[in-house]
Amino acid sequence: MEVKLAPALKEENKLNVILIGPSSVGRTTVANYMAQEHQRCVIRLDQLYDYWQKRNHAIAEEASQYLASRDEELKKRIAEQEAAKKNKKPKKGEVEVEINPSEYKLMSRDILVRMVKLRLEEEDCNAGAIFDNLTSELWPDEKFAVGFISDAIPNQNIQVLIFNFNKEVYPIAGKEDGDEIEVCTNYRYATRHDPALSGKSRS
Repeated sequence: MEVKLAPALKEENKLNVILIGPSSVGRTTVANYMAQEHQRCVIRLDQLYDYWQKRNHAIAEEASQYLASRDEELKKRIAEQEAAKKNKKPKKGEVEVEINPSEYKLMSRDILVRMVKLRLEEEDCNAGAIFDNLTSELWPDEKFAVGFISDAIPNQNIQVLIFNFNKEVYPIAGKEDGDEIEVCTNYRYATRHDPALSGKSRS
């Protein structure tokens, strides 16, 4: 989506919005609306690595090398574990520590912070940005994503919108009894350092 660029603001005047919530709750619709109304670009965080890869940026090469090294570590660990199984008998009551391959796909937090920082230095982020799609195999969860976004812009303003499906359900017109639909009608709002980010939200 093409967004009219806002004039460049000072760091302390920039505003970034982070959208959190499950799929199909209207996050992307809200993100696109806010982009048009407030002249801020939408950054789909799960595409950040691809964004820099397509531009052949040095940060993408560094990230690729990091992931490759982690993959080599994983292969080495698996090989060592297989060799250990063959060369020793398991002791009674001994529990084998399982290797979790997904842990070796995680990106360095430092690289993620610098990726966000670089992205927000571009012209389409003159006034800040709207962050959507915070889940990825490159980091553990949305909370982790909020953390490295915050670390990348310590002097800029951050607001977080947390979307939820409400608990009410509505019957679907023309359908049999029991067919219902859940509709997202509420969200929580928080700013940087707000208790809402630690689980104590305000409406």
